[in-house]
Amino acid sequence: MSTRREVILSWLREKRQTWRLCYLLGEAGSGKTWLAQQLQKDKHRRVITLSLVVSWQGKAAWIVTDDNAAEQGCRDSAWTRDEMAGQLLHALHRTDSRCPLIIIENAHLNHRRILDDLQRAISLIPDGQFLLIGRPDRKVERDFKKQGIELVSTGRLTEHELKASILEGQNIDQPDLLLTARVLKRIALLCRGDRRKLALAGETISLLQQAEQTRVFTAKQWRMIYRVLGDKRPRKMQLAVVMSGTILALTCGWLLLSSFTAPLPVPAWLIPVTPVVKQDMTKDIAHVVMRDSEALSVLYGVWGYEVPADSAWCDQAVRAGLVCKSGNASLQTLVDQNLPWIASLKVGDKKIACCGRSRR
Repeated sequence: MSTRREVILSWLREKRQTWRLCYLLGEAGSGKTWLAQQLQKDKHRRVITLSLVVSWQGKAAWIVTDDNAAEQGCRDSAWTRDEMAGQLLHALHRTDSRCPLIIIENAHLNHRRILDDLQRAISLIPDGQFLLIGRPDRKVERDFKKQGIELVSTGRLTEHELKASILEGQNIDQPDLLLTARVLKRIALLCRGDRRKLALAGETISLLQQAEQTRVFTAKQWRMIYRVLGDKRPRKMQLAVVMSGTILALTCGWLLLSSFTAPLPVPAWLIPVTPVVKQDMTKDIAHVVMRDSEALSVLYGVWGYEVPADSAWCDQAVRAGLVCKSGNASLQTLVDQNLPWIASLKVGDKKIACCGRSRR
């Protein structure tokens, strides 16, 4: 049974020139390098492998990384972008190669510069085949498709290819019982077609079988194998702990932040009840409307003087016209006779009659 990469290799090696430009895309370790190495071994035609290298200063140069006619002195030589097409034509003419194959590695990097240089090379080498190798990239694939370049994907490995890659060179007991469809699916997701990781999976399974002296693994042992392959998915218990810690941290942060901006919500049963103190309802004498004698009696009592029950002295003072320090007798005469004296106080916009009495 032929694998997918063997089918692609057979198609690329067809003697009939069924393709001119092709972009072979796939993830790391999916078989692109193996295909390039197999094509470089072809003896019936010239195969040159190029790679565009760009320095940190932005200067680009073409490097010949492999040539199946290395004895001609064309291996590891460097060409500028302007002379790439001419140097390539010169190298092919020296060996009189027909239907040459030019492989361009890492075509997904700096693909626009590669397309510009490739157009000049295609016009100079009409019978050549150009195979670009790189990783999947939607933008790169779209630009290559516009230029009429055929896209070929290495694709996912079949279950048979997965199992063969894992078992290659490893001594695993009862692989059909161990490598179930569910296990192969999980390993395929972790390895993503990388044959180096698949080989690591086979080596880990073989070593664990020898160490544990078992043919079937438990769920805990499979999790250990998956972690070796790069599985970073947390367990359910770890996820629950992380979520609980996150919720607790967010709650504490919210309470801490709200304490600076607003008072914390306190239950009503925690708030102490303050007894209500009845305040004395003292009236402002400036707003009380009363007779002159009553006003004098109130003021006299507020000042701490003894006020007669009948307030007769206030009535006598009013009748005598003793207001604003004026009357039939002077203020000193009233004081000497121990009689009330009357003055005027200004409270706001009002004038209030005030009564005073001296004690001996």
